[in-house]
Amino acid sequence: MPEKNNIPDRVRQPKKYEQLFEILWQQNDESVFSSKAELMLLAAGIGFKEGKRTSFSESLEPIRISTFDNLKFFYMLFNTIAVAETGDINILANEKLNERVIIFEEYACTGLEVINDLVINQPGKKLDNVISLIQSQYSENSAVSAEDILKGFDLNL
Repeated sequence: MPEKNNIPDRVRQPKKYEQLFEILWQQNDESVFSSKAELMLLAAGIGFKEGKRTSFSESLEPIRISTFDNLKFFYMLFNTIAVAETGDINILANEKLNERVIIFEEYACTGLEVINDLVINQPGKKLDNVISLIQSQYSENSAVSAEDILKGFDLNL
């Protein structure tokens, strides 16, 4: 049974990746994302593509789920991952929001590990590394192109 998120209207961020958030989100020369929510969205997609959920207990300040409202693909990805994971359309019921949040968080945790390995721990500009990662995740045979994914983020180009 997944760990319960005690604040169901918020998305937890794994404390383990605090430095990754600082590098890719906070305002500095290497920042890539305009919000932590964008980084979590990309991470969840990558984690789902990897097919692995990683639970965690220590969290940074949780992000209000309403913060994700402005992200183009959030609810589509958030709900699709939950249905694909459970095989049950009933996971979309309002009373199952907490379960969907936990699924999203755990896939995001896996994706953050991938991002840490392939973006942070690699030489070169972080933005270039993020773009390369997205392009490698979405080949020409994917239903969604890398260009479509890149358009969905407000990357600091």
